Amino acid sequence: MHQLKTTPMAKINFGSLVTGASGSIGSHTLQRGRYGNIIRTKPHPINRNTAAQAGVRTFFGTLTKGWQALTQAQRNTWLQATLNFQQVNSLANTITLTGAQLYIKINRNLQTISETLLTVAPPKVSVPAFSAASAAAAAGAGTIVLTYAPAIAATEKVEIYATRPMSQGKKSSSQDYKLIRVITSADVSPLGTSGQYETIYGVSWKVAGQKIFFLTKQINIATGEESTTSRFDTVVIA
Repeated sequence: MHQLKTTPMAKINFGSLVTGASGSIGSHTLQRGRYGNIIRTKPHPINRNTAAQAGVRTFFGTLTKGWQALTQAQRNTWLQATLNFQQVNSLANTITLTGAQLYIKINRNLQTISETLLTVAPPKVSVPAFSAASAAAAAGAGTIVLTYAPAIAATEKVEIYATRPMSQGKKSSSQDYKLIRVITSADVSPLGTSGQYETIYGVSWKVAGQKIFFLTKQINIATGEESTTSRFDTVVIA
């Protein structure tokens, strides 16, 4: 896990010509915070070299080697598909990935859900997210239960991420999520997931009043494409 040192920041106001900015310039990062636009000294991560970090590096090393091992004809399919998989960033700008980036993005999803990697680019398909999702956690009963709809399609798997237990006053969490499990069409709502949560975070969540944030996304098992994310949270009851 990367730990970030606390760094000083300053608020900034944009004018009529420059209305927004994000990213880094030298040792400073521009971003939008809770109270407006800010500029802060870029944090310096502390590399703990954990097993999880090593696993991520191994995954990306495998994908980099996989891209290099493709034939030119295979690479061309990814290069030609990039316009079909454009993304919109936080400033509402359209971003086009490179062929290699698209290959890694799609196959990283397939790696995570333990499906076969692709050597040629898939067709663009729609992957729907849950229309409703919620969680309930009870300290006394030792249960964390997820409820979601609709049922998971046989063509998809769902990645479930969660945060550590946090203060009840926490309004949102844009980071600190860890993958706790991958579920399939065989997993029926409502679904108990306390065991998988405790494998990652332990039993410290069993204190009433703490808040846990969850994030889910569907992955098409044939194409590696992902849905939009569903975000929800729960406060642990006694």
